[in-house]
Amino acid sequence: MGFKVDTSGFEEIERMLLKNAEAAEKYAEPILKAGAGEIVKAQKSELARLAKSDRSIGTLEKSIGTGRIKKSRSGTGIHTDVFPQGNQPHGYPRKGKRGNVSNAQVGFVLEYGRSNMPARPWIGAANAKAAGKANEAMAKEWEQVSYG
Repeated sequence: MGFKVDTSGFEEIERMLLKNAEAAEKYAEPILKAGAGEIVKAQKSELARLAKSDRSIGTLEKSIGTGRIKKSRSGTGIHTDVFPQGNQPHGYPRKGKRGNVSNAQVGFVLEYGRSNMPARPWIGAANAKAAGKANEAMAKEWEQVSYG
């Protein structure tokens, strides 16, 4: 007693999967940018919420953007970072403290605090709030490029 396996139709499924894999590779950058855009908006919004004091953090808010799109270390995908970019004039006119300070450093200090300043977490909160919207934006972009 034996049984028979019919593989008819697998070729079509394989063709569809390969087509989707090719589309995913071809359109990965715009899909990634769509999701990163939502993270940028959320981080800026969270900083604007914190800026209700007399010390403005508008320069930091304006500096938030995406980094270059890079291949992952494993070589199986791509990624980009969303973070405060560039520099701003050092805001502490102390002796020996001249020049610029990176916006990423300002954001880090704001997020985690220091010995004379409490933490005012904003990055984690913004990223958590934006996760759903970022996924939706990427899914919408995928639908447009793969089916549109």
